[in-house]
Amino acid sequence: MKHAADRIPEDLLVSGESWLLILKENLKICKPFLDVETDVLIEETIFTTQKEGKESMASYLTRKLNKRRGLVSALGHRNILCSKCFHSTDEPVDLPDKIWTHLLKRDARLSEDQRKVIHNWDSSTLNQERLLELLLRLDRPDTLVAQSLATSGPRTNYFGQEVGNAYQTPSGSVGATAQGLGQPHLQALLQSSPVVENEEAREE
Repeated sequence: MKHAADRIPEDLLVSGESWLLILKENLKICKPFLDVETDVLIEETIFTTQKEGKESMASYLTRKLNKRRGLVSALGHRNILCSKCFHSTDEPVDLPDKIWTHLLKRDARLSEDQRKVIHNWDSSTLNQERLLELLLRLDRPDTLVAQSLATSGPRTNYFGQEVGNAYQTPSGSVGATAQGLGQPHLQALLQSSPVVENEEAREE
């Protein structure tokens, strides 16, 4: 910005058009880069924006869709004229849905197992919305998570006891308590109730 201002005569810098003149100087420098901006967006959207090694599918789709939005914005609009009523409308220049769906699937770098999973979910011809839904579902393997939790072995509950499932009774702790009392104490507890009943019967 300072170098652009230095190229403007001093008598114009103090005028009301100084800011506009500085922007025009910057535009002269950036003009070659602005001319190839659309070409860069086309290359990035179609060829270079791909899923990386350990990147999640949600992150890849976010980057890919953002590149497409930038490309559509750079391509602008085209005018369509109706041959019957001669009414003209403007619509954005965009990639066809079939081509975009192919690009999304190709750049996702799906493994053979992932392709089989998607085919099992939906074997029909996928449009953009359905493909996005299935690709995002690959990030949420709910069935695999549930199976791993079910087969992960014993777990510890809030009381420090290892349980295999939510409905297992803590029989080990009851047995340990019974062993800790000892045989004489258990016999005394078992004989206490009949003794009381016999004494009440004698009093009667």
